[in-house]
Amino acid sequence: MLRRLRSLLLQAGSFVLAGGLLYLALRGVELDDLRAVLRQATLWWLIPMVAVALLSHLVRAWRWQALIEALPPEPGHPRPTLPLGLAFSSIMIGYMVNYAAPRLGEPVRAAHAAARTRLRFSSVFGTVFAERVLDLVTLLVALASLPLVFLHDLGPIRALLAALWPADLDPRLPGLVVGAIVGLGLVVLIVYRRVLIRSESPLRGDGRNAPSRRSMPSGMAS
Repeated sequence: MLRRLRSLLLQAGSFVLAGGLLYLALRGVELDDLRAVLRQATLWWLIPMVAVALLSHLVRAWRWQALIEALPPEPGHPRPTLPLGLAFSSIMIGYMVNYAAPRLGEPVRAAHAAARTRLRFSSVFGTVFAERVLDLVTLLVALASLPLVFLHDLGPIRALLAALWPADLDPRLPGLVVGAIVGLGLVVLIVYRRVLIRSESPLRGDGRNAPSRRSMPSGMAS
């Protein structure tokens, strides 16, 4: 009974939060103007848009599931797994939290997934951090491929960028910024990998998986 009441309260709270956010989004907007815009809009385009958005979130949940399953198993525990439905629901909960507090949804979705599995929060949140590094590297690769895509239009693009670039700034600054971002991403990836391997080692010093003196042979316990 208590669990059902808590579930109902959480659902009611989510609707209240959604209503409050909708009020803040439409505050100061004339309802007559909103109705006029909605009458002119082709609302049927919402169906493929929602379908594509849900599919992209499902692919993201599958990628997160793959990262979770790639974690090294702890001694005495099965290989880490995360059901696809749980990964999808955790991602959607994270999106909802981001509307109220940007970037807070990432630790919230990691905590939601860890609370419903036997995984540690630090390991789950580490995969979320790895996702961000992968997204950053993918974005940099996409930006680096733009000159190849627009190979025949580099002249107008260069002229446009030159017109937008302030004259008092060093033209080498974009390359330095991109190089710094790539270097920082590589450093973060290396540090994360070392921390993950150290935290998953059976000989780490937290005392939970370290071999006890009782389990050692008598010759080694001395």
